[in-house]
Amino acid sequence: MSDRGATLALEGGDAALAQELATAAERAGCTVLPASSHGRATVLLVAGDGQASALDRVRAATRLAPGRPVAVVAEGNLPTPLEAMAAGARWVLTRPLATPDLAAAIAALGAADESGPPRVASARVLVLLGASGGCGTTTCAAALAAGLDAVLVDLDLALGDAAEVAGIAAPHREALVELACAPAAGGGSLGLGASPRGAGRVLAAPARPEHADLVDERGAARVLDALEAECPVLVVDAGSRVGVETIPALERATAIVIVAPSGLRGTRGAARQASLLARLGLGATPIGLVVTGTRDRRAAACVADETGVPLWAVVGADRAIPRAGDRGVAPPPKAFAATLARVAEALA
Repeated sequence: MSDRGATLALEGGDAALAQELATAAERAGCTVLPASSHGRATVLLVAGDGQASALDRVRAATRLAPGRPVAVVAEGNLPTPLEAMAAGARWVLTRPLATPDLAAAIAALGAADESGPPRVASARVLVLLGASGGCGTTTCAAALAAGLDAVLVDLDLALGDAAEVAGIAAPHREALVELACAPAAGGGSLGLGASPRGAGRVLAAPARPEHADLVDERGAARVLDALEAECPVLVVDAGSRVGVETIPALERATAIVIVAPSGLRGTRGAARQASLLARLGLGATPIGLVVTGTRDRRAAACVADETGVPLWAVVGADRAIPRAGDRGVAPPPKAFAATLARVAEALA
């Protein structure tokens, strides 16, 4: 649907807000429906008034029509983006309503024409995908991000601890959710935590696991768009999940690394992930296997042979790796030197 075909409805607010919406919508080529036709609106805007708060209206609207996107019109700083998204909204607009802001909301909420030219990636993106939990995916991601001077993006949203593993203090643990759900942020508000030694930057997973439910495929794509505009290289920790929050990163990937332990568990997990990637049509993307926790290259080669994924590197059971984790510092570069060299070649 084109933005010129978008139909809007407003619940709550006052006469002045209704006039602001009418003016902005006319300039954006949209239609504002009367109250009797709210059910046909492709985007619902809600605002507070003397009868109900904006958040109450959002909750009611999302219960009645779960699939319809809802935007909140904020007065001043209330409600905050996190409050709005937690209630079920997908966008926050501020008064006075401006045509560019309304058009951006319509596009982000799915009422814009998506048949235009494909997005041109502006960054090299490396995605690490674990064959299972606890196989060292985050540790590898942290080490590679430091070696590549890249931004580490933690998309293991419910359980991610990439900031801690990388030894980086994240200044704002809800920045990822705000980027995913709130109006587009500029380069100065990406919420990247930085190493005190300047050795790395990270966009951390949310501090509250329940906030993972607020980030869908479109929100994850918005996060990556914001980062790609500022950062030449991204390393994405996808955890062990191919899902709505990781698919945008996988689709943008310059290269994908499957991290797996040796043995049957690693083989089965790596095979499953390779099969999922093939179903997503990512066969043309360079995909390599990094086997962890062993110095036996023959055992690692067996995992590669069984899964059909080329072996890129082996990370041995180096005692320096858990020691770094215990001290809260970044993984030792030496243990990942071979992995870094192979990945850098794939990203070149």
